[in-house]
Amino acid sequence: MSFIVEDGTSKTDATSYISVADADAYIAVYTTRIGWTSATTSAKELALQRATQYLDSYYGVRYKGIRTDRDQSLMWPRMNVVDLSGYTYDSDDMPSSLLNATAEIADRIVAGDNPLADQSDTAKIKSQKVVVGPIEESVEYIGGMLLGKQYPNVEGILRPILESMSVMKLVRA
Repeated sequence: MSFIVEDGTSKTDATSYISVADADAYIAVYTTRIGWTSATTSAKELALQRATQYLDSYYGVRYKGIRTDRDQSLMWPRMNVVDLSGYTYDSDDMPSSLLNATAEIADRIVAGDNPLADQSDTAKIKSQKVVVGPIEESVEYIGGMLLGKQYPNVEGILRPILESMSVMKLVRA
């Protein structure tokens, strides 16, 4: 798989939210783990791809707004996104909070962490239909919680572009 950075144009083949050079710059300033600087470029690219996958699978349902193109490969770019301060993102914006969170997770991956690891050996999938008038939503629970590790600092970085946990998006079936 090629390493292709999403640049806000809704690419159908993007695999990462951030380039290696931009991740290098973030990690040099904001993290204290060692290992990233000595990692090969291909190891960094793989870590950035996995970090992007983690963010989309773990936080994707909580991102504000909607994807700009249904054929884009990643959950960003998005439209109709208003951050916590009331600023509206353009539909081709790639929020710095998303790029920074991607670098943060990638740095952890290079250090040996596996954010996509299932936290429960006994995880069982349960599904439930939620019906509110004419709106129906299928919800799946895996062992009562989301798969993947939780990182409070990453959640904090992403907070401006995440819906509150108390907001439930309902979609017509």
